[in-house]
Amino acid sequence: MTEKINYTVPVYKGKSLKEFSRLSDVWIKFVLASPEHQRYLIDLLNAIFEEEMPPCMEKEEKVTAIRFLDREQVREHLNERGAVLDILVETSQGQLINIEVYQYLRPGIKDKSLFNFARLFTSSSKQGREFSSVQTERNAKNVPDTDTFSSEERLKPVIIITLLSQELFRELPEEFVHPFALLHRNHPEVLCSDKLYLYFIEVPKCPEVFTQRRILRWLQYFKNRNVPGPGALQYTEADQIFADLERMEMDFVADYDNLKRYFDSEEQARVDELLMNEALRKEKESGIAIGEARGEARGETRGIFNTAKNMFKLGLTMAQIKESTGLSDALLEKARKGESLTDEDLALKAMR
Repeated sequence: MTEKINYTVPVYKGKSLKEFSRLSDVWIKFVLASPEHQRYLIDLLNAIFEEEMPPCMEKEEKVTAIRFLDREQVREHLNERGAVLDILVETSQGQLINIEVYQYLRPGIKDKSLFNFARLFTSSSKQGREFSSVQTERNAKNVPDTDTFSSEERLKPVIIITLLSQELFRELPEEFVHPFALLHRNHPEVLCSDKLYLYFIEVPKCPEVFTQRRILRWLQYFKNRNVPGPGALQYTEADQIFADLERMEMDFVADYDNLKRYFDSEEQARVDELLMNEALRKEKESGIAIGEARGEARGETRGIFNTAKNMFKLGLTMAQIKESTGLSDALLEKARKGESLTDEDLALKAMR
């Protein structure tokens, strides 16, 4: 029999909590970036890896323990809004996993994932620094490096997991989990390295169907915006993880300080998104204006070039036509021969 829970909708500064974003910066950090809550992160990671196992892990391998690593090496990103960049864990199998959560799409999000991989791969792993020092020592002693490196010397595999509250791959409408690795162009069965694996997971594409499939349960959880309360979540009767999350949510929003941080974070995220959209709009308008100006310039060049052709047909000299049109010697020679302008000619003219 389910315990009866007395519950009232939280209110902050006269505003009631009308919906609860489970992808919000504050809540994600509270649930996934807290060592005392690591069982939720372990369950989520295993749900993702059940969908697509990264090459650095063995088949049927599970995450059973994690430790949260110091993020001093990425201090410049800790104050970045709209994304969670401070969830960095190491599994019991030695995999380094960086988890990012984006509440809205930002330019270059795919490139940023690769940048984060490069930073973590080269800088954040203690094994990477040990590898560099050992290799330097070997080079100084002229010791060949053909022998097998010990486990302490190997660079750790890095897995980047990005949870998205918006669709990024609209050209793939039926897929919501997108794994990427370094593969051969013509032979995708050939893996260049097992040290890099990227996951982009689009939460909105998750279908609303009851299922035992673990990743769907988690994505439905993130997609759900019901206010925390009894029965707000699915699976609470049959799934202890989500039953505990339901209780934890209610305790979280019942705390005034937590509620304040949540409202402030969501308000800042909305402001950031508006500013980002405005910046993108201005950039797009600027690009259109530049394109229109270049198009007008190209049209004008074509007209002058055709005039030069006609002037040659009338018997005018090269010097007379150059003085009248202002065209370069190269373009005048083309006009004299009756040739056509190329896109390269127009581009060069537009840059003059």
